[in-house]
Amino acid sequence: MAKVQTFQGVTKAVLEYLHAIGGRDFETAFEADGRSGTITGASGLGRVSLHFDYDEPRAEMTLTILKKPMLAPASLLWAEFSYAVMDARRALSLPPAAQKEVRPGLGVG
Repeated sequence: MAKVQTFQGVTKAVLEYLHAIGGRDFETAFEADGRSGTITGASGLGRVSLHFDYDEPRAEMTLTILKKPMLAPASLLWAEFSYAVMDARRALSLPPAAQKEVRPGLGVG
């Protein structure tokens, strides 16, 4: 599977939500331009490191795998990120009080 994947429909609100929620398990470092950076953290199989480029006008986020556990296929990382984006969209469509109940990758909890 490809080391680079582009995700559509990642609005600024979705990006901010993912950054806020993901901060519990992953570190996000934005470059000075605010549109690119790195995401690092631990998965169940080991450390993961990704580079991201965000295109706000197109609502696209392109992720590049920099480091992943040998036993973790890229398709697993892409699926987890897709789930996180879907959960963020769902959370942002809820009333503000209920938004904190949605956890990326885990659904409503």
